[in-house]
Amino acid sequence: MARTLHSIMLGFCLWVCSTASLVAGGATEDITVTQLQVLATSEGQINSAAYMQLENDCRCEDHALTAAYSPVANTVELHAYVNKGGTMEMRRIDEIELVANSKVILEPGGLHVMLIGLKQAINDGDSVPLTLEFEDGSMMELMALAKSMPVMNHE
Repeated sequence: MARTLHSIMLGFCLWVCSTASLVAGGATEDITVTQLQVLATSEGQINSAAYMQLENDCRCEDHALTAAYSPVANTVELHAYVNKGGTMEMRRIDEIELVANSKVILEPGGLHVMLIGLKQAINDGDSVPLTLEFEDGSMMELMALAKSMPVMNHE
């Protein structure tokens, strides 16, 4: 009886460990986020944007950023600027591709994360929570520093 109970407990522990590693693993093990910033807002401004550098360190597997979330905004969307008839317009996109062994820069005038319908002002120096979700469902929880003017270092 004791041996059977021990076997059942060991099997359960192995199952819990393997399930936990699936949740924690995936794209988040391959992606590095640097230069994460959120644009500080002026009085009355209801939207902001997050900028960052995403690096897919995996040499063999492509990934994609598919969503982002933040408790400071009603809606968070992935955006890009597109040329429409000679005019640059901002558009919502479904994902940002992260090709294996490459970097993608999210910056003003290009790809970025929009924070729409802010629930509070974002002041210079504030820490803003941001969660990134990838194509495999894995998530990365981050804290972004708010800056009046984003500074991107193109490495």
